[in-house]
Amino acid sequence: IRNVQHVQQAMPLLMQNTKVNSHGTQQLDALVWGIDSKANQVISLQVLYGRMLNNVDIKSYSNVCMVDQTFAQNVYHRDNIVGKKISILCGNMEEEFEVVGVIKTGSGLLQNLIGDYIPNFLYVPYTTLQSVTGKNSFDQIAVRVEDNYDVDEAGQSIVSTLSNTT
Repeated sequence: IRNVQHVQQAMPLLMQNTKVNSHGTQQLDALVWGIDSKANQVISLQVLYGRMLNNVDIKSYSNVCMVDQTFAQNVYHRDNIVGKKISILCGNMEEEFEVVGVIKTGSGLLQNLIGDYIPNFLYVPYTTLQSVTGKNSFDQIAVRVEDNYDVDEAGQSIVSTLSNTT
């Protein structure tokens, strides 16, 4: 998909609605997104503290995450929680993740679409989410096309390309 004409960037997306807690606090409903290191180029996340997920995180299936500002406030009553540990319920197992970044709430395309329904967003390497859930596929693929290019036409080119590769 990244090689389709007029596509600037593409990335896999996985998602899981689950429970998350920080040691000693109540469980919160959250939507966990499995993303790659190119996420900022596709879904426009704005990092307030720490860093984005990187290629090493993706390749090594790291248990690291980025959280949104709302989650940080709900759990720790402050914005900067880089270095804190949180537990994410993945299937029937809790997995511990280290917070490496805090994202401005509402800064990403995904939050703008469904942030009113699920207030807490977490972002983990898609490879890690695949590993802990046993998924070997993606839920969606996010694509960014060149400015001023017809999105429908780009979509048709992508579908055509995918149809020819299966």
